Amino acid sequence: MCGVNDMPVTEQPPTWFTYFATDDAQKLAESVTANGGAIALGPMQVREQGSILLWLDTVGAMVGAWQPGLHTGAELVEEAGTMAWHELATRDLDGAVAFYTAVLPVSAHDMSEGEFRYQTLRVEDRDVAGIWQMSADVPAERPPSWSVYFAVDDTDAVVTAATAHGATMNVPAQDSPYGRFAGLADPQGAAFYVIQPAVTA
Repeated sequence: MCGVNDMPVTEQPPTWFTYFATDDAQKLAESVTANGGAIALGPMQVREQGSILLWLDTVGAMVGAWQPGLHTGAELVEEAGTMAWHELATRDLDGAVAFYTAVLPVSAHDMSEGEFRYQTLRVEDRDVAGIWQMSADVPAERPPSWSVYFAVDDTDAVVTAATAHGATMNVPAQDSPYGRFAGLADPQGAAFYVIQPAVTA
């Protein structure tokens, strides 16, 4: 499940937000600031639906958390049309990993290979998000940010349909060990990825 709304933080450009689940938004906010982050919004009660919290982490990326009320959050993931993955791009992988493992009940798992530096965040034994070190060929003006991946049945068909409706292709469709993916930005400029998961035997 995901939603569209007016921007609660006017300085933030149009974006897809990643929200981590929490059972205590106030306690999480205190942990964020204690570990060097900065609160951008909340915790704020959203009627009876739940509480929202937005913050800037120590590497400058904005992310959020949701304490459920009547609205519990995403109930269906990793199927076509739903969220499949969340990923932070940063120039300080070690700093980001230290921050998130301090404020969230997650552990880090190093999946780096050669010059490609990448770690996942895990809840128990399940990977729930990734953090990668931006390489030297990433433009210097690109800020650290979280990205959302949506699962699709056919990446190339989705790219064709999206660009026909005004989207911009930021990353051409290409294959990876995890599936065929592409990076897009909607007509308002909000970036996201689509991925056709690899078929496993």
